Amino acid sequence: MKTLILELIQYVAIILVILALFTLDWLLFTMLDIIGRHSFVEYSFVESHHLEIDVGGTSMLANLIRRAVSAFNTTMDVKIESNNLHCLPVPHKMTKQSIILTVVPVIGMISFCFLQVYSYRLRRVIAGLCFPKREKKRVLFLYNEHLRKRISYAETQRKKILIQARNKQLWQLRGVAGVVHRLLPCVGRFVRKRCVVCSEGPTDTSYYCPNVGCGAMYCHLCWSDIRKFCFHCLPFEEFVSEGSDVENSPNYGQ
Repeated sequence: MKTLILELIQYVAIILVILALFTLDWLLFTMLDIIGRHSFVEYSFVESHHLEIDVGGTSMLANLIRRAVSAFNTTMDVKIESNNLHCLPVPHKMTKQSIILTVVPVIGMISFCFLQVYSYRLRRVIAGLCFPKREKKRVLFLYNEHLRKRISYAETQRKKILIQARNKQLWQLRGVAGVVHRLLPCVGRFVRKRCVVCSEGPTDTSYYCPNVGCGAMYCHLCWSDIRKFCFHCLPFEEFVSEGSDVENSPNYGQ
């Protein structure tokens, strides 16, 4: 599971980068599309030129000059239309095929991360099929190891509770809840209680100490492990004398 979590954290970074690139692509496409649709300008230029030379008179020289300059009489109409269409951007949105080709490999890598966890378990199954006697010894060893850890866990937790009771730190809130409780004591009553031993949340089988002023909560397993004795109700000196064992105390287990 640690390997799975580390790999998922790496893929989260990749997913964030892909989402950032998709967002950047969408922003650029939207901006360029708005520019292309609203920046179109068309120019129209119309102009007319008329040149005429008028020579008066009826003499032979006037007629000769009139015929000579009549070639210079011109009439020209100019109409020019232009636009900036060739200068405008023409953006193209990312196709669905490109999105699928980008997303599918990421989904495949994440899926393989989860499949990797179960593929590791197949090694035990294959080894158990090939070596059944060895698998039986292994199961017995793990079962005994679990019982040993369970017994040592109960002993360790009992000693931990005794030390906290001696230092008057048994029911102190920790973390953010502890900071809030120290800064605003009135908020402490609304803080969700947890098991004194394992810090688990409340359940239907949780046990609440009925003594006045205590209210300590224990989960069902922890209450059984500490032999149904609330270490929060009495000070340390009242149920354990100096140098004595808690299990030999007359109050222990009552």
